[in-house]
Amino acid sequence: MQRYLIRRLLWLIVNIWMMVTLLFFLMYVIPGDVAMVMLGEEGGTIDPVQYELLRERLGLNRPLHVQYGEWIWNALQGDLGRSYWTGAPVVQEMGIRFPYTMGLTVVGMFWVTIIAIPVGVISALNRETLIDYGLRGFQITFLAAPGFWIAILVLSFLAVNFRWHPRIEYATLWSDPVTAFQQYALPGFILGLHSSANNARMLRSSMLEILGSDFVRTARAKGLKERTVVYVHTMRNAFLPVLELFGSDVQMLISGTIVMEMVFNIPGLGTLMISAVNARDIPLVTGIAVYIGLVIIGVNLLLDILYAFVDPRIHYD
Repeated sequence: MQRYLIRRLLWLIVNIWMMVTLLFFLMYVIPGDVAMVMLGEEGGTIDPVQYELLRERLGLNRPLHVQYGEWIWNALQGDLGRSYWTGAPVVQEMGIRFPYTMGLTVVGMFWVTIIAIPVGVISALNRETLIDYGLRGFQITFLAAPGFWIAILVLSFLAVNFRWHPRIEYATLWSDPVTAFQQYALPGFILGLHSSANNARMLRSSMLEILGSDFVRTARAKGLKERTVVYVHTMRNAFLPVLELFGSDVQMLISGTIVMEMVFNIPGLGTLMISAVNARDIPLVTGIAVYIGLVIIGVNLLLDILYAFVDPRIHYD
């Protein structure tokens, strides 16, 4: 296990380097020139002299490999650069928006857990019944339906029938947890529907497989109560495949917050990233993308370690 962790951490460093390098160079493939955008919006016409001076001030006139080397060196020290438009550090800009995105993600994971476990278990215990067919229909529907489409339909329904619109200001889980949960309940619920359906489907399949195994039949033959057989022997083993989906859930929720924040007017990292892309603010876009990548890589690493502790049959040589 120790050797596996060392190798995994070494590969983690390589993965992070490859990710940040790819993201850095991809930002320069985005069509448009931030200097032209800034001068065009400020003066209407572009003066070549001002254009070159602005590119020099932003550091865009230097060779790309020089910019990359300086950015990597600064990133290792926790400095992801400064926003082209505001001049504020990227880390500071992200720190202001991070609590809102984290609150939406946490509430989304809460709904995933609350919905997926009962739906998967009830569907498995009532196999090939009307209850099972109905719950499987729920799984198929929300696996196929895009989250932004559901969000727009819900908002349209609430706006037309109840004159309800998204809030202008949102609380954070740090400042006011109760109010924040109430505000994020609806967008978090919609955000978690896809992952809930996916986890419920996996949990149902896993439970059906475990319920037909030899040790479950042995437990029933010994006279154990059905509740003990299901909740102690079956669910504990059935959750192992679902645990693998947790990394995908985090990735899905984080990427889904970008759209959900736009729909519900939440001032998180998603809305900040969309604004940065429209403004060609390369340092800000790169910083947010690097943060999302680091979260996904870190979660996958933790899941690999956790999986080894949860299932003692796994040995990493």
